[in-house]
Amino acid sequence: MRHLGNAADLAGRTARATFASLAVPNYRRYVSGQGVSMIGTWMQMTAQAWLVLTLTHSSVDLGVIVALQTLPVLVLGAYGGVVADRVDKRRLMIALQSLMGL
Repeated sequence: MRHLGNAADLAGRTARATFASLAVPNYRRYVSGQGVSMIGTWMQMTAQAWLVLTLTHSSVDLGVIVALQTLPVLVLGAYGGVVADRVDKRRLMIALQSLMGL
């Protein structure tokens, strides 16, 4: 029985270390907001696919819509990674925030 107690202790320590960042209130707000945003994104993608399937009754059209929904991430993701690795993060954020204000 001692062996099972050690496994439970290890699991508890691991869980506390894994979720230690949730002790910060601002991070909890951020994670909650991201969760709500992801649910909304999933709902929007599902509703759009359902609408296309309902209007066209075509699995080909449905496949095209799903492919087009994921295309920007597929194409631009690698370029975004290169930019994030090679450009000064502070200047990039200032430039992006300035452009969003226009």
